[in-house]
Amino acid sequence: MKTLATKLRDLAQHTLAAPVALFGLALVCYGIYVNWMGFYWDDWPISWLSSISDAESIKYFQFQRPLSGLVIYIGNKIFGEIPLYWQIFTFLLRYSSAVAVWWLIRTVWPADKVRTFWVAALFLVFPGFSQQFVSVNSAPHLVALISFLVSVTLMVKAEQAASPWGLRGMALATALLAMLTSDYFHGLELARPFILWLALDAKQKTIRNVAVAWAPYLALLIAVLLWHSYISRYGAYSLDLLDAIRVNPLPALQQFVGTVLTDLRVATLDIWARAFTFPSADLAGQSGVRYFWLLAAAALAGTATFQFLQNNQSKDREWRLEAIALGLIMLLVGGIVFWIPQLPFSLSFPSDRLALPMMLGSSLLLAGVIDFAIRPKVVRAIVFSVFIGLAVGLHFLNALAFRIDWQSQVTFLNQLAWRVPGLVHATTLVSEELPFEHESDNSMAAPINWMYAPDLDPPTDYYDWEYKIEDFIDLPYMVRYLDLRISGGHMPSLEEAAEYEATYRFFIFRGSSADVLLLYYQPPYCLRVLDSIYDAGHPHLLGADFYADKPELIDPVFSREFPAFPELTVAALPFSDTTLINTDLLARREWPDEVLGAQHLPDWCFYFEQAELARQLRDWPHVAALGDGGLAEFEPRHASELPVFVEGYAHVGQWATAEALTSRAFGMDASMQIMLCNTWGRIQNSFAYDPDAFEITERVQSDLVCE
Repeated sequence: MKTLATKLRDLAQHTLAAPVALFGLALVCYGIYVNWMGFYWDDWPISWLSSISDAESIKYFQFQRPLSGLVIYIGNKIFGEIPLYWQIFTFLLRYSSAVAVWWLIRTVWPADKVRTFWVAALFLVFPGFSQQFVSVNSAPHLVALISFLVSVTLMVKAEQAASPWGLRGMALATALLAMLTSDYFHGLELARPFILWLALDAKQKTIRNVAVAWAPYLALLIAVLLWHSYISRYGAYSLDLLDAIRVNPLPALQQFVGTVLTDLRVATLDIWARAFTFPSADLAGQSGVRYFWLLAAAALAGTATFQFLQNNQSKDREWRLEAIALGLIMLLVGGIVFWIPQLPFSLSFPSDRLALPMMLGSSLLLAGVIDFAIRPKVVRAIVFSVFIGLAVGLHFLNALAFRIDWQSQVTFLNQLAWRVPGLVHATTLVSEELPFEHESDNSMAAPINWMYAPDLDPPTDYYDWEYKIEDFIDLPYMVRYLDLRISGGHMPSLEEAAEYEATYRFFIFRGSSADVLLLYYQPPYCLRVLDSIYDAGHPHLLGADFYADKPELIDPVFSREFPAFPELTVAALPFSDTTLINTDLLARREWPDEVLGAQHLPDWCFYFEQAELARQLRDWPHVAALGDGGLAEFEPRHASELPVFVEGYAHVGQWATAEALTSRAFGMDASMQIMLCNTWGRIQNSFAYDPDAFEITERVQSDLVCE
């Protein structure tokens, strides 16, 4: 009778054992996080445009990556605008790409299951690509990557087959699918002849045979590149490197060589060294540190066990040299797609998207180096497993960052909806950079328009093939970061109050720098829609000069989390126009639960945002009622969130409550003096002809030592 170990060893020899093991690894690395995630970066504009019209996704990519739009279109038909479904889809795509690598490596080197698994597993957990959870935007690139890998495998099988034409046709079809879905993998097409050379047997291995086999794929690539060179004049990536060489050859070539060497170091040493990034309790929390090591240990143990169960590594010494050589070649040709347009490649978001064409080359190179440098089989398996385990841990930290980002986005959008039921057409929301790691102001323009212009009609006239705009549709709202857009010259200064235009794919925003609403969002504090009257004297907006001689008054939480005062916000405060808010509560649009998740029970910020809106309407009884509800259940996030209730209670005659809240706010933060004095000054002006009220306001202002 077979023992359990023998049965497991037999199962590990099955052809499907490696794909099953890779699925388990994919689950631990990505799958368990899908319910945490939402929309990020370009997910927002793509999903918003798809919600307007089914055709939008196709038009969005119609020039540079025409089949990307088809992928989004089909995905939108199946998944709608539901982040969870898109996350599951991209998880399955990432897993499928690893299986495609396994199939390719197994086809090229059929004798060695263990090494084949090495390459596929390293490719799966590759630590240089952090955008797995940017699901909608990443999906077309992953489809293209899978198509390319399948095409290369079918090409090899076609040349090994007695009747190659059917396989060759499928290989060409999947190659074209890859090329028209994403341009990221065009450079890897140049690795085909080297793969063919390794895969063909000794009798077939001639330069002529390889050239003949590669010729149709090369012709297809040239045709696609010629098409790209035509449309590059109309918005796709430009050929900056070639232009630089033509103008000043020697310096341009020197810079190019330096860039290539730097990027190769990043794609190899830096990326895999990144796996040895260990979490600290300050950043991940104690539970985060525990989860990191638990997941890393589980992946390490599972990977090592699977290798030992397979236990059939061949003694082919040429494999390691061939893997290293092919890895280097794929790294060199893979980088062409961003070296020619001189796109920056780094490990930071969003530039790490360019790591996609480097993934297979880097994984092959590391597998070959481990096999070459470490001869004892057990030690080699352990070292490989350590890389896998730590890379899984790193992806947990990445998932944690994306989860925090999504939670912050959801909180921001909900609080904005509570405070701002609607907006006047052509309003620009301005802010210093919002605390979202994976979104820009352009990204956030999409959910703002989705929320406040849900019935926007789709464009009827698109770019024609000469890239001319026949008729733009007005974009109702725009989001602009003060430092990036105004300081960068992309928008007139607020002092100018000048009209400006900004294009947004098929839309154009026509607005004025006079029609701006200033936002201030620094979690854990509630979102503030700033008003030059009510927010004058806010402790965070007094500026660094105010605190130069009073460092003891700086809010310790603010100074720890946000070391720089928002000076641009301070300068913009006088120009924030809250009359641009449509205060009609019937205009408010609630987000579908499927997009932002189920709405939670009201928290403190709900009461604060509603109270700010009620104060704008001068509905003082409602402000006081919100204070009764919110203060009974929750603690304010910051002392500056109390004056609105002070004002509300004073206006309904609850003076004792107003005074008590004033003392509470001042006790929480002594730098609240100016804001509280301003609040009581307004209250006094409102009750100028009420002697009793005037006496109370005088006493409170005296206690606050108001000037």
